[in-house]
Amino acid sequence: MYLNPTSHFQNTLEIIQRLFNLSQEYKKIGLIHKSSISLIKAIKINKNITNLYINLASNLVVMDKNNFAMAVINQGLKIDSRNILLLNNKANLYEKQGHINLSLTILKKIIQIEPKYFVALFNLGRIYRNLGKFEKSSKFFKKARIQKPNNLKLLFESYRMNKNKIYVEKLNKIMKLEPSVENSIYYYFLKGKIEYENKNFVEEIKNLTIAHNLYFKLNTYFSEFNLTYDKKISYIKKLTDNIRESKLSKKIHPIFIVGLPRSGSTLIEKIICSSESKVQSLEETQIFFNKLRKINVKNKKIKSIDEILQIYKKIKNVNFEYRFTDKSLENFEFINLIKRCLPNAKIINCIRDPRESIISILKNNLISVPWAHRMEDILKYFDRYYKIMNKFKFENQNFIYNLNFEELLKNPKIVTKNIFDFCGIKWTESCLNFYKNKIYTQTTNNEQLRGPININNFLKYKNYDFVFQTINNEYGWLK
Repeated sequence: MYLNPTSHFQNTLEIIQRLFNLSQEYKKIGLIHKSSISLIKAIKINKNITNLYINLASNLVVMDKNNFAMAVINQGLKIDSRNILLLNNKANLYEKQGHINLSLTILKKIIQIEPKYFVALFNLGRIYRNLGKFEKSSKFFKKARIQKPNNLKLLFESYRMNKNKIYVEKLNKIMKLEPSVENSIYYYFLKGKIEYENKNFVEEIKNLTIAHNLYFKLNTYFSEFNLTYDKKISYIKKLTDNIRESKLSKKIHPIFIVGLPRSGSTLIEKIICSSESKVQSLEETQIFFNKLRKINVKNKKIKSIDEILQIYKKIKNVNFEYRFTDKSLENFEFINLIKRCLPNAKIINCIRDPRESIISILKNNLISVPWAHRMEDILKYFDRYYKIMNKFKFENQNFIYNLNFEELLKNPKIVTKNIFDFCGIKWTESCLNFYKNKIYTQTTNNEQLRGPININNFLKYKNYDFVFQTINNEYGWLK
């Protein structure tokens, strides 16, 4: 029988295309694992198609398999070392792992290959802003704006830094020219900013609500995450009941900062890490949550706390001879596990008027937090936090310090001295000059960390009581 090699080649390409299309369909409905399997099957057929590596790496990042994602990216770069999409993904992963200089180096390499590449210009502007280098940030944001003058996400991100006046006429004009889903989201976020400046707080909240609803719909896995969260956490706790302290866990002195978003957690971490004592700032690692979520999927018990601790060493290059902070706020879920396994750990529980926290969440787009975009999900998560933390609030005072955000703003010296004493760290007044350090931080109000503690942040959102009128009686912690 005569076999046509061209026909075979065409059939192979058709199979790869079908697998790729299937992966995209799975991704649309939030089935990232199945999407990845389809891409892996396609790569096995033909290992030289870079687009398959790009999509598989993106999936693996969503699944928190960052090491595998890096391996896939590097494999793709062996095929095409100048592929700007793969390079950009690598830069993003380095940033996520805290290797900021490596991330900047790769982004600059991309600009050398393609000077007009919007994504790299945007990311350079964003990272320099997060470093507090606002002049450099503005330079790259301006270059990005030349490439995409109608990109409202860029306008939103640069507004956070420069607070330039926004005009609704300009927003409407841009939306007519480029009515994309992403632009729609940031159109309403920016309209919210305009209404705030005009002191139209009801209209501001209406616009912010529309923006969050659009963002929630865009991220298909958010809904499933929120629906199954309670069940998954309960199951994780059952699977970790057997874990006890180890030789390693007895030696280390971690400081866990927990609480709800927008409650001063980033501020206190930066103050602690500005002390003369050696304290490594890890920001939000999500190591406990991500590691324990994986054992839930595999339905197998974790054998030792060392399995979690070694991730700190591997991903964050932690030196266990020194203290380190982990500002993963969701670690309040694992307080019993931390207490049982880490005898020298300290927990700082950041407390703020919940109404202030909720309004601040609505005003900002916490892009990677599934529950932070609909009021029903926000209230459910807050309620869960208060039920858990109220059990510990007046117990374990050598283990948990309840830090009131308002008290920190009013009496920074007294409060920080108390916190340092609690953590066993030497206090000096220089720690209040934390803002002079060009520390990288991804917090949404980055610019607030570039100046001294500001008492004006106290009762900042007193004009929003109308938001809570219909729900005040449902939750005791709102009264």
